[in-house]
Amino acid sequence: MHYLPFILPALVGGFVQSTTGFGCGIIIMMFYPALLGVLPSATISECASIFLTFSIIIRYRKHANLKKVILPLLFYFPVYLLFLQIAASINVDFLKPILGLFLIVMSIYFIFAAGKISIKATPKTAFICAALSAMADAFFGIGGPPIVLYFLSTTENKEEYFANVQMMFFTTSTYGALMRIWKGILTPILIPNIAIAVISIAVGTIFGHRVADRLDGELLKKLVYVLVGIAGMITFITNLDVLLLLF
Repeated sequence: MHYLPFILPALVGGFVQSTTGFGCGIIIMMFYPALLGVLPSATISECASIFLTFSIIIRYRKHANLKKVILPLLFYFPVYLLFLQIAASINVDFLKPILGLFLIVMSIYFIFAAGKISIKATPKTAFICAALSAMADAFFGIGGPPIVLYFLSTTENKEEYFANVQMMFFTTSTYGALMRIWKGILTPILIPNIAIAVISIAVGTIFGHRVADRLDGELLKKLVYVLVGIAGMITFITNLDVLLLLF
């Protein structure tokens, strides 16, 4: 029973990410910080993501387009390192309500502008999405939404989207875990919780893949936009007390 609060979020997270391409980190970070704090929870989320994304890459490997992944990765690395250094030296909890509002606005914008806007794979859009993703990852371990929206608009079909976005997440999670080891944030005491999260995620992905096979591209986009908004609302509401302390 002691491990149940670690198992259930990871189980649901594995299901959601294998269905929509992202979301595991968001769900984990809704629950784990209450048990361990923000920074250790973000570390567990990032390490568990390595195994999750690798399993999804194997499934969609024939559809991967590495050229579309390289550009945002080049921008992601330096921005992540910069903000990880900041995150290690400040209390990032007070920023979570702001993150929630940002995700809500982003979700509403894409829901109502769907079909009217188009993100192109240019250096400018790659930098904006990758930088936002890197900042959210460094602070909260939930950098998925900005880069997911980028890949939704720059890939040809559902399979290419899954392959490319998981390649991005796999690379950034591996990089993030190495940086957290270097900074002394990832310590041996977290390994048991990481192992529990990985096993739970693996079970969730089994069921998630079955759902993903039945989704068409347009329905997938709508689910992603809605999930971004839900994540934003939960993040904002659950951290209102932090926001009130600022006033």
